[in-house]
Amino acid sequence: MIRPFSQRSEFLRHTTQLLVGTSLAQGLVFVIQPVLSRLFTTSDYAVYGVFITLLSWLEIISTGRYELATVIPKHDRDAINLVAGTSLLSTIIAILTFVVVIFFGQTISSLLKLPALLPYLYLLPFTLLIWSIAKMLNSWLVRKESFKASSVNKIVQKCGEQGSSVTFGFFSFHGGLIIGDFIGRAMMLIVSIRQSINAGAGKSMLSWNESLGIMKQFYRYPFYNTIPALLNTTATLLPVFYMTSKYPGDPAGNFIFSRMVLMAPISFLAFSISQALLQKVAKNRINNLSIKTEILFLLKYLGLIGLGLIIIFLAAGPSIFEFVFGKRWLLAGTFSQIMAISYATQFLVSPISSALAAMEKIKLYSLWQAGYFLAIGCLFFVKEIPVKDFILLLTSIEVLFYLVYLILILWVVRKYEHSISTIPGDKL
Repeated sequence: MIRPFSQRSEFLRHTTQLLVGTSLAQGLVFVIQPVLSRLFTTSDYAVYGVFITLLSWLEIISTGRYELATVIPKHDRDAINLVAGTSLLSTIIAILTFVVVIFFGQTISSLLKLPALLPYLYLLPFTLLIWSIAKMLNSWLVRKESFKASSVNKIVQKCGEQGSSVTFGFFSFHGGLIIGDFIGRAMMLIVSIRQSINAGAGKSMLSWNESLGIMKQFYRYPFYNTIPALLNTTATLLPVFYMTSKYPGDPAGNFIFSRMVLMAPISFLAFSISQALLQKVAKNRINNLSIKTEILFLLKYLGLIGLGLIIIFLAAGPSIFEFVFGKRWLLAGTFSQIMAISYATQFLVSPISSALAAMEKIKLYSLWQAGYFLAIGCLFFVKEIPVKDFILLLTSIEVLFYLVYLILILWVVRKYEHSISTIPGDKL
């Protein structure tokens, strides 16, 4: 009984360290967002939302999904060379992105029906590079159990982002959200470099030959997971493109704002939790130890938080948005009533999905991602319907597929528990 309690205490401590930093960062966002919502228009948020959408899509290619593998190598030297090799890959992808923007930027902004996006596309490759490297460095910090340092990095990012955005907003600079986001990520990279060095990363450990070798060793992550991950991310981001093309103007801006207010913080928190779980599962797997305690612990508390989210926004979504963010965002509050169930479901499932990566169940992970993409892609064939009906249909698909995802995760965990021959009766 002592060892499981000790393991749970360790996991709880690491999770708490990440959540404290993440919560402080998101608390800052929550305090500043009512100011930003009055400084920037629905059109400004639409452009910013599409920019972040493109960044999220390209980031998967840029890192090759190697951030999931950083905690797995037995030796730190292999892990840091994986970070270095991936950073080189990110540099190459950023350069190629810049070339594409130079030649096709006008075409891209025209296809998206957002001419105001064009000047900021030139910032996209630079944002991509600093974010990709920062993400890999933070995966190194997770491996080294430097969760406090990782939390500090998130706080620095949000302080830089929100402070810069407010400043630009007061001067009525419409691209202030995008520039502020870039400044925040750049500040995070600078701090992450320092934190990583403090956590043991050093030039003496680097070898380009070893970097290529370790990248080849974990080829399954880019080979089996990059395309499905792109499909999954595209499925997550397609609704943004659907809204800007089918429901331009206020509906699209309100939809994107609603996602930013609710989905962005939820994703931020879920990612932080998943980092702690990824490290814990990888460590336990190496030592053939049970992981069910951590999984059940997260399911219990994330489920309670999700249920609270659903109740609050079903009861008072429009009133909350109108009071906190202003009358122009009343429609966003109405959308939040519909989408609250989807947000809560994703908040429950996304953090524990890192268990699949830690156990290298990449093919199963990829299969679900491909199915999710096809389901969301079918919305393209939906004829013109009222915007609320479209959001209701989208929400139904997301909830269904994330529940299927939860079943797959629990099935894999159950098989793992059986394979290590745990204490009789100790089943999930």
